[in-house]
Amino acid sequence: EICASVDRIKQEIATRFEQLQDVAQKFEFLSPAILLDEDLSIDLSNAPDDIDRTEFVIERKRLQTFVTASNEKESLKHLGPLELLTFIHQHRLSDSVPNI
Repeated sequence: EICASVDRIKQEIATRFEQLQDVAQKFEFLSPAILLDEDLSIDLSNAPDDIDRTEFVIERKRLQTFVTASNEKESLKHLGPLELLTFIHQHRLSDSVPNI
């Protein structure tokens, strides 16, 4: 019975890990490394339907311009999404890049 419980727990962990990977892939386009790299194109095919793709591309370019002007591009590129959101909030850019 203990072995069955351990097997069930392993399966549950594997399932949850797969679900997390799916979510990470779906929102990969929001990572700072991708958002701030002007040489990378973004695949928005997995983006939620409520994101206006045309507006998102414009906002991405606008964000890249703001970040470049702040001289924080290289440091932000290597940080996580929370730090990028903090940057957006601290610089009062929320209205300029609402989809990001």
